Amino acid sequence: MAPLPEDQYGAYHKNAKFWFTYQTPNIASIAAAGSTTNSITFDNDSAFEWTKITVTADIAGAVQTQSSLVLVLGTVQIQDTGQGAYYSNAAIALAAYQGQLGLPYVMPAPQIIAPNATLQFNWNNYSAATTYANLRLQLHGWKIRR
Repeated sequence: MAPLPEDQYGAYHKNAKFWFTYQTPNIASIAAAGSTTNSITFDNDSAFEWTKITVTADIAGAVQTQSSLVLVLGTVQIQDTGQGAYYSNAAIALAAYQGQLGLPYVMPAPQIIAPNATLQFNWNNYSAATTYANLRLQLHGWKIRR
């Protein structure tokens, strides 16, 4: 039997991967022209193969339908704090990550997030008048157990 593939974090077995979603902590409210920061710490038992992104928010808790989904006028910049690396050279408009009709944005290439890594999210609301509520970003992909 061939040995398991290894990387700098140890041996991984592709049969031990399963679909998983990490979500940023909820931003209960971000005022017009406001900014905030939050983070996700990834589980220590697995690497994460990040393949899709969704962004969700509402305005004052209002019900949303397919035709009234909130398009957040804001940006986010994502940083892997352990490596000091950013996933973009500048903050990216959230509309670029929202996908069409509420569907996930499919990343051009999967990103492997190391076990126990922390991603920091730096948010900015560039709307002149809208306060967004319950702002979250979901990272969809595969957990790959060691």
